Amino acid sequence: MKVGIVANPQLKGLNEFLRRALAVLDGHDVLLETSIAAKYPKLAAPLSDFDVDAIITIGGDGTVLYTIQNIPKQVPILSVRAGLLGFLTEIDKRDLEDGIERLIAGKYQVEEKMRISSKVDGKKLPDALNEVVIHTSQIAKLRQFNVKVDGQLAARIRSDGLIFATPTGSTSYALSVGAPIIDPRLEAIVIAPIAPLWLAAKTTVVPATSTITVTLEVPRPCTIVADGRDEVTIEGGERLEVMKSKHPAKLVRFDPNFYKRMNEKLLEALTITAESYSQ
Repeated sequence: MKVGIVANPQLKGLNEFLRRALAVLDGHDVLLETSIAAKYPKLAAPLSDFDVDAIITIGGDGTVLYTIQNIPKQVPILSVRAGLLGFLTEIDKRDLEDGIERLIAGKYQVEEKMRISSKVDGKKLPDALNEVVIHTSQIAKLRQFNVKVDGQLAARIRSDGLIFATPTGSTSYALSVGAPIIDPRLEAIVIAPIAPLWLAAKTTVVPATSTITVTLEVPRPCTIVADGRDEVTIEGGERLEVMKSKHPAKLVRFDPNFYKRMNEKLLEALTITAESYSQ
């Protein structure tokens, strides 16, 4: 089995995590992303050159999103949480060895995760696993967004911005603006306004087969961000198109119970928040 490892280069105890992972992977072909391979230069390779059967990420959700956006083809990803919280991660750092052994033995399921594709005037942006956001580039300046779904005018919304989220992303940024949680077995796109001026402006959920187009009533600068990482600034006269990507992400799951995982993550987030106030 050929396995790639990607981790946050700033991760505390990174070399110890790598030592533990490589010990379990002894006898298998292993690649380390260049930025974390200082102690293992013979294993170094840029992520864009990874030709592997599976990838192990060590870090948090940001590491998972970075990996998914930059690998040349989607392969199963075993995500190991090494930070405070990870909604996308599958196992905790203390279970690293056990998780890798189960990966090697094939004792897992692959969950295909819908992603969002977006274009600005026909120019493609990186696909997003969580969400694509269009937001005013100027603080405290509203924009009026005209939203069409499959060519039909769906809404005119005055707000700071709009979130277009996948079911996976419904527990991310979209959740913080009051959007519903979507079961990942559904394929849909959530359209959620950010701080709308009109209280009647509500979240809409449309089929994943839809093509959503967004234009501004009056051209003004906006920023478009995919998964909180890749962003582009537009002058406001352009047209944003959002649709389902043809390339789903593939995540390794040992426990496919979405509701159990979701409730555990939400409870953990509340616990971390409560603990931060007691310090």
